[in-house]
Amino acid sequence: MDDLDSYLKDLALEAQKHPLGKERQILVEQLLRAIQTSGRLGHPYREQFPHLYDQIYEEAKQRLHTHIYRRIDEYRPEKEVMQWVNFIFKRRFFYEARQEVIPHYRPSSGRAPWLNLEDLQALPPDPMTVDSPQSTPEVDIRTYVETDPSGVLSTLHIQGRPDITLQRLLLRYLDGYRWHEIATELDVSPHTIYRFYRRGLDKLNPLIKDYLEP
Repeated sequence: MDDLDSYLKDLALEAQKHPLGKERQILVEQLLRAIQTSGRLGHPYREQFPHLYDQIYEEAKQRLHTHIYRRIDEYRPEKEVMQWVNFIFKRRFFYEARQEVIPHYRPSSGRAPWLNLEDLQALPPDPMTVDSPQSTPEVDIRTYVETDPSGVLSTLHIQGRPDITLQRLLLRYLDGYRWHEIATELDVSPHTIYRFYRRGLDKLNPLIKDYLEP
């Protein structure tokens, strides 16, 4: 851990001690300034939007800053602050910002770069433990999940809870929520959520592969 990592971690942990209000705001502002001046905040998908990238990036940063102030308690000290920040920035806030700036965007390939099949197959119980995605063919997972062309995602559900479908679960994950947050929202245990997710992937993976074949 270098001096910057240590400084960011100290600020984050100190901010967690305070409820929403002036003291937390001051600490989070110090944290955000340090992140900004460090040059370590990632630039995901930079080649995708050459004419609108700056606008998308600034919108994503604003969303990130608001989230850190409100949800700094989600940070876990076993990870470096920049690992946490760059993960949620790429997987959640850049995507949301892109939707805001270019709501009808579709890449010329017909596929979007947000998540690939290997990522989906290897998702761990907590996104905080995910390493950087490997270089693999890009897959428009979100579009597949939203449209559910096979009809499987909207019919598979947790036993006794027809409202918790695999489609609903995957969309919440793709929005950047962690397993324990999803479990709390849906009033089930994280273990139940994750077991259902893993069983669902066993059925989903071959369907996605068929969907991707030319």
